[in-house]
Amino acid sequence: MSVAPDQEWQLSPESDALIYPANGKTLVKPFILTTAVANGALRAVDNYDYSLRTELKALGYDLIVVAHPPEGDLAKQADSVRTAILRTIAEQQGDAPLVVGGIGRGALTSRYALVKMERERLTHQTALYFSYDGHAPSAQEAEQLEQLGDWPTIPKLLNLITFGEAPQVHGEQFAETKIGSPLSGEVPPVSKQHGSWLLERLP
Repeated sequence: MSVAPDQEWQLSPESDALIYPANGKTLVKPFILTTAVANGALRAVDNYDYSLRTELKALGYDLIVVAHPPEGDLAKQADSVRTAILRTIAEQQGDAPLVVGGIGRGALTSRYALVKMERERLTHQTALYFSYDGHAPSAQEAEQLEQLGDWPTIPKLLNLITFGEAPQVHGEQFAETKIGSPLSGEVPPVSKQHGSWLLERLP
């Protein structure tokens, strides 16, 4: 079911971004989703039961899928997310706020990228951050995050949980949390239950 992207950005030797503009080639309402498995990224947002990509396009959102290896240095992977955010802002037409988040470890790298950008006083234009089965950081990664500020303070934070096997992030820092049943797959596909809930809360 996966559709070829309109463009691909190489963010680093190990990370790429797949670009799906809603209308033509222009980025207007960016939705950046990070995942840690390249070939599973599209299955997560474009599976046979539900296509988050299609639903985003219908609402005029431009999907940008950032993919990096499932393991690696958190700071370096977050730098790829930051590169994607900055390039998106540079190419965007208009001033619509960004939506930034991820699945599994991708949620963690997106979180780190936003926290570091705020610490460095870089504008990320992000109004909403979402974590879909976000991985909990290791002890070392948690220390790195704490030194930067732990959580981004500018965007609204949403948490989507499917009770998968990986350690997931919980906490009062989230404005809202949606809990649902898990779907199978190396990267858990975004279900209609979770996708519809998230779409209703987009800026």
